[in-house]
Amino acid sequence: FKQKTAYEISTRDWSSDVCSSDLVVREPDSLATTVAHMPLTHRYCVQIRWDDLDLFGHVNNVQYHAYLQEARVDLLFTHGAELGITGPGSMSEGVVVAAASIDHLIPIEFPCALVVIDTWVSRIGGASFTLSYRMLDSADESRVYARATSVLVPFDTTTHKSRRLTDTEREVLGRYLHEA
Repeated sequence: FKQKTAYEISTRDWSSDVCSSDLVVREPDSLATTVAHMPLTHRYCVQIRWDDLDLFGHVNNVQYHAYLQEARVDLLFTHGAELGITGPGSMSEGVVVAAASIDHLIPIEFPCALVVIDTWVSRIGGASFTLSYRMLDSADESRVYARATSVLVPFDTTTHKSRRLTDTEREVLGRYLHEA
């Protein structure tokens, strides 16, 4: 069994046994943006689990945070080596969520095999950055379940204090920066 990447798979191929996390390039909002300057969007798929549901048959709102964490971990830690942000003193060693916000638009109801989470950087500061997310129905991407943001702060696990972003981290995050 070879797992397909997001480039090889279409939504009609998705089932409960196929899930991909990959880096994808999204269409620009402005036609003036050239392909060379198109920011990346990280795509992650979450399979809905039976215990994610509440008595009403939809995903409990607390689980949305867990789904976003899975997507964030996949981007920053799983793909960290590919992105050049791993090793001592890097974000792979520590990052904390300083703030999180979710706008619940429509409920994720059972049955729903997969939820697609698109993640991108919406702000880069000196000692923090903001990730933005969009949670979509894998079968119909026009169905947006939620929009969310997380403010993340790099954390030094030795000193137990926040730290500034390194130039390398800023460069990598900049690849995902979508200007508002």
